[in-house]
Amino acid sequence: MTSLVDRSLVRTTIDGKGEPRFTLLEMIREHAGERLAETPALAEAVRAAHAEHYARLAEESAPTVAEPDAELDNIRIAWRYWKDARDAPHLVAMFDRLCSLLDRRGAYLTIIEIADEIIAVLAADTERAAGVEML
Repeated sequence: MTSLVDRSLVRTTIDGKGEPRFTLLEMIREHAGERLAETPALAEAVRAAHAEHYARLAEESAPTVAEPDAELDNIRIAWRYWKDARDAPHLVAMFDRLCSLLDRRGAYLTIIEIADEIIAVLAADTERAAGVEML
């Protein structure tokens, strides 16, 4: 990672906890995305791993912890992945935390949109939804 930062391919910032955060330059991100798309199985595996990681982060973070705000974009990408996969258990697990993060930003219309999305997934698959307990 240090060599990427030294060559100005990755930017480093410090988050609220004093931890480093790394950001790819947009041109590098686009190139990496194009290269990844050349191998669909690998691309799917990377998307699934990303979605799993950020679903777990959303589930494990206490509502009062400020740090996940920095990860809101990644959590929303994970939400879209599970929504597209019609994966009700992951969506239900993420729903409360995502709503909490969006509420703190005043994104009430987005909360309504994700509520509609989870209802659509649950309604489309009532057999699977019967085993999911909503709070």
